[in-house]
Amino acid sequence: MKSIIRELVLSRTYQQSVVPASEDDPNNLRLRGQNRRPLPAETIRDSLLMISGQLDFARRNSVVQQLGMYAIATSGARHVSLSQTGELRQRSIYLPVIRGAVPPSLAVFDFPNPDLVTGRRDMTTVPAQALFLMNSAFVRQLSEALSEDLTESAGTDSEILRQLFQRVLVRDPDAEEIQAGLQWIAEVMAEGRTRKEAIALLVQVMFSSAEFRFVD
Repeated sequence: MKSIIRELVLSRTYQQSVVPASEDDPNNLRLRGQNRRPLPAETIRDSLLMISGQLDFARRNSVVQQLGMYAIATSGARHVSLSQTGELRQRSIYLPVIRGAVPPSLAVFDFPNPDLVTGRRDMTTVPAQALFLMNSAFVRQLSEALSEDLTESAGTDSEILRQLFQRVLVRDPDAEEIQAGLQWIAEVMAEGRTRKEAIALLVQVMFSSAEFRFVD
């Protein structure tokens, strides 16, 4: 199975851009281009942690062990939020998936129901996903961590914006985007916030963007 997957993802067809190859096939029925698709839940969460420098690489015998009775208690005795699960910073593949307490960072992005056998995941784009990225304490913490990392370099705002685009969107910003970013920072600071807070808000905006969450 691994060999088949490797052959597929390394093929020229799989690696094609989403840019339409011709106007006579708008639905890409001939597969002359890649179909635009959202990142899966685990990839979004792991990318947020990696980009912000908060991914925990430490080896552990068990990530469930520190949850104590939360991991085995029945639903009636279990804390409704199971907040400890959301505080873990390991890669998503190592997260304990406890029925009835899937971390919101996964659940909102079409993570399969652990009570069921799921052969194919749903792929949705719903308001709850944008609201999570805009309001989640998890995303705010990671945005602040990245902002702190960028501002410690003591570079100019323009240099920080270029680093930010490279780390989040893996590309250089154009002149218009640089100007919009500088204007954003100036306007937020004019409201009484610090430079670090202004950049953290901009980081969160970029984490919430479609360009970050979709594969082109």
